Amino acid sequence: MRFGRDLHRFQIPEWSASYLKYNELKRLIKFATKRALDDGSQVDGAALFSAIRSELEKVEVFFLEQLSLIETWGSISSSNYIYAYKNNPKPSIGTFDYSVKNPCFLQPREARDILAGFLEARDAIQKLQWYCKVNKDGFVCLLRKLKDCIPCAASAIPRLDDYQFTYPSACGFLKQIYESIDIISVSYTVRKREAREIPGHNYLTRGFPYTEDVSNAIEKDDASSLLAALKDYNSRPPSTREELRVARLASLHVSVMNGSRSCIVHQLQRLGSIKNDKFKSAQNCIHRLVIAMGRTLTLSARYPKIDNLHIDSTRVEELEKGLDLLIFILDNLLPDQQSALLDQDRFGRIPLHYAAQYGLDDVCRVIVDRMRKWGLHNDEQCQTAGLSDIEGHTPLHLGVFNARTSVIASLLQLQSPDGRSFEESEEEKLRGLLGSLLISATDIGCTEIVAILVGNSRIDVNHIRHGGETALYSAARQGNLEIVRILLGSRGIHDLELDMPETAFGWTPLMVACINNHIPVVETLLRAGADPKHEDVYGWAAQDHAAFRACWEIGKLLPPSTLETTSRVPKKFIMELPSVTPCLKDESKILVHLGTLNTREQKPAVDLGLHLDTESNQRYPHAKSSSGSKYPYAGYSVEIKSRNACGSSREISLPVLEDATNFPTIFTTKDPSSVQIMFRFYDNSGRVKGHVGTAIAFLKHLKDGFGVDQESFSRNYTIPIHDGFMDFIGTVTFNFLIVTPFHHPKSTITKAQEPWSMGGPTQIVGHRGFGQNNPNLKRLQIGENTIQSFMSTISQGVNFVELTRDHVPIIYHDILVSESGADLAPYNLSFDQFMHINETQTSVIDSFTVFEQKSSSSSSASGHATPSRPRSRSVDLIEKGRNRDFVARMRKTHEYKTKGFKGNTRGDHIHHPFASLVELLNNIPEHVGIILELKYPMLFEAEDWKMDFYGIEINKFIDTIFKTTFEHGRNRPIVLASFTPEICILAAYKQTKYPVMFLSESGLYPTGDIRASSLQQAVHFAKRWGLPGVIIESNPLVASPALIGYVKEKGLGCASWGGNNDVPEHALIQAESGLDAIIVDSVRLISNTLKVPRS
Repeated sequence: MRFGRDLHRFQIPEWSASYLKYNELKRLIKFATKRALDDGSQVDGAALFSAIRSELEKVEVFFLEQLSLIETWGSISSSNYIYAYKNNPKPSIGTFDYSVKNPCFLQPREARDILAGFLEARDAIQKLQWYCKVNKDGFVCLLRKLKDCIPCAASAIPRLDDYQFTYPSACGFLKQIYESIDIISVSYTVRKREAREIPGHNYLTRGFPYTEDVSNAIEKDDASSLLAALKDYNSRPPSTREELRVARLASLHVSVMNGSRSCIVHQLQRLGSIKNDKFKSAQNCIHRLVIAMGRTLTLSARYPKIDNLHIDSTRVEELEKGLDLLIFILDNLLPDQQSALLDQDRFGRIPLHYAAQYGLDDVCRVIVDRMRKWGLHNDEQCQTAGLSDIEGHTPLHLGVFNARTSVIASLLQLQSPDGRSFEESEEEKLRGLLGSLLISATDIGCTEIVAILVGNSRIDVNHIRHGGETALYSAARQGNLEIVRILLGSRGIHDLELDMPETAFGWTPLMVACINNHIPVVETLLRAGADPKHEDVYGWAAQDHAAFRACWEIGKLLPPSTLETTSRVPKKFIMELPSVTPCLKDESKILVHLGTLNTREQKPAVDLGLHLDTESNQRYPHAKSSSGSKYPYAGYSVEIKSRNACGSSREISLPVLEDATNFPTIFTTKDPSSVQIMFRFYDNSGRVKGHVGTAIAFLKHLKDGFGVDQESFSRNYTIPIHDGFMDFIGTVTFNFLIVTPFHHPKSTITKAQEPWSMGGPTQIVGHRGFGQNNPNLKRLQIGENTIQSFMSTISQGVNFVELTRDHVPIIYHDILVSESGADLAPYNLSFDQFMHINETQTSVIDSFTVFEQKSSSSSSASGHATPSRPRSRSVDLIEKGRNRDFVARMRKTHEYKTKGFKGNTRGDHIHHPFASLVELLNNIPEHVGIILELKYPMLFEAEDWKMDFYGIEINKFIDTIFKTTFEHGRNRPIVLASFTPEICILAAYKQTKYPVMFLSESGLYPTGDIRASSLQQAVHFAKRWGLPGVIIESNPLVASPALIGYVKEKGLGCASWGGNNDVPEHALIQAESGLDAIIVDSVRLISNTLKVPRS
């Protein structure tokens, strides 16, 4: 995956403004690099370093602010917990002693409230860890780009280690919270409630001595007894009278949580203000009641594994009781106590915030109605942003962030009442507030909330948040067709802008929908009138993006590209471009990817589900359950290291977010058969890194499963992870490639003559010799990939090299030899068997000639010689019969059923014999250049063509071809090419004589390898592995000719192949745009076309 394109999927919507500006920084790097290239100067690193440091500091400040809030929340939860046994002091977070014989046995209501508080703190920490993880990975990607463009200034690049948010252990007290959660859960279930020295609910009463008499009075709802229990405070000196207020507040809280209505009324009448400024949370009794109701609602729903508290059976009943109790309290508030609905706690929140957060729609309605009835909604504190907490969030924000659809209507009536007018400045604030909420609702994909907000006449549907993004842009990027339709349907009420670009790259909603291949959204936007010709900051339109990323169905909906051809940049010859460092004589390389490279296999690289979720996890069975968390657990990492191999180990934080397709971990060894790859997993959430488990792969045993000199086309392997007790806790999936050195006396000689140079005229290359055989072409067709076809080509030709079972390189054009009458690959046949198949198409005329010669000899010997004459008999019927039999045999094969024809078939084409690579190199004039395609099947091709999933070992395959090529190639211009990425990597590592180019189908056909999926991926692959160029299926280059300039500006050669190249107009467009070579079937037609200047 591309990190920037998927960044929005990783972001927490309510924190989106606090993330690094990845795309903006990426654009700065690109522009700085381009300016330096244009000016012939060095990249100005100072400005880039300053911009990145600014973003690092922004993320660091936000992290520390959120960490402080979480610590405050955790300390409140901790202060609420007191051992209910005499002589057991209250522990702080993380200091629970499992050896304590008499732990706190809480009532269900107490346990639920305390447990939910710790679980919310846990979620908050995991949320912050996920935020840190995403930002750190983004900065790693950006700093890698900086090192590529300013290699000499690596020491000046900002260091991530200087910032706290980059350390997973920064939230180290997460484990302490785990311990708090588990000891409460376990202690509640291990024993039944025992006799207590101190009654229940003591966790609410810090600040005064809570006696047995007070507890009994509240539990019995005896107001007179409560008055008597508290009477001793009346005799205290005036200096301690404040203690009486604290005692009454505490008893009010306990009365509310116990539902003791008489005690509640008693305390309300004697307290005056119920504002809680003495307790650490600063939450009044209404706060506490609403929070308790919310936790009752969400605990069992979000944390199903914590079922020992038996919440489900009482949840509805307790919610109804809680609502009745809330109404009772509000009915009994004195006039000067009614402002308690606007009391703010330590986090700046009023009770309505919590009602919105938990989705308590009935509670929201009650509170909003009372606020309006009591005139509190006219209070300055209640206007627009006046309801914001310390993070700037109103109840509406919390309702949207948590997708609480049911509460939105009530909250809108409070903050945007119908028929009410505001001052212009307040009206503008309200419009902006609703507009930002609309974008947030779109981010989380909540269609119902979007519809409610769009229906509000005050909303600004074109509201722009950071980065210039609108709600329509967010919906188009996600591919949320329903929300797009809702927004477009509002144009009768609102003036919706269809083509408003974001600020990083200037992408419009239509562009971003094209980039993400959201076909229905593109169709809808085009029908609505979106401009397909709008250009971004690089001058690219929607068609250019679609062609670049192989979104072909979308490309059909868009007009042709009008982007001017990029001016050609003179580059070095292909042969002089840098490549990877070749393997040493006795050194092999091992490339290890974490995860699968097969796009058809959606499988996580690491699955620690058993470690996290199973009840067999004895350490934190409840606290670590990921089922209740909205965010991936970001506290783990994996270290990849080797045994019996050299190379630095590599530690990767999990889950993997960046695109690591072209960045494997590389080890070197002299003995690949002895190498083991180890994956060591760590939990970094504590103050000290903890080892979780290990997986070990013996590469020889994985690779040699199909016997000597054979291997599977699938290089993805899944192995188990075991902890220190050898218990199975998960799996890791990885991919590896072994590159062995190639030895040949001529492998170190001077590079061969180049077939073409970048910047010169477009070279015409005959496809499969004189052109690929195709029954749709109504012209003379010589059998493809034959020496005769190649000799007929006026310039270079493309040939396809494969190996037979006995390792003889042959020239053949398809993955399957369907001429055999079966779905056999060339490596399933010996060379003699392969050539015998060719002989079955030998002309009958040749057989008659032999017969006539024998007859003539016999006649002469008997004395009855007859004068010889030219043979004039017809053999059409015999020939046709033989051809019918041959074709009938092929009709049963999968290839023939799929294609409907076979190249180089007598009767359809001018048939010529198959050829070996040796014959080709020895019979074609040395000055004629050749592109040798090394045809090695990929896994998805084996799946699609119904062939075996194994073949010749890849090093054996390429070494055999190289041996023949080096022995017979002499100084011939040869380019090696392959559709298989692993072949290109091996060819680049094994030799430097011949250039290696990556062939790509440009996503025109379904593929199972991300590297072969588009022009974009092909360029990334070629650049990473030092390949001199790419050979691209011509569709993207015809749709957007300027992409040729893009490829060349990357320092790569650019050639094309495909049916479009036989259309003179398309060939001419590519040639004029700077194409280096064009591979065609209609050699003469295109040659003549390119010779004639275009008018």
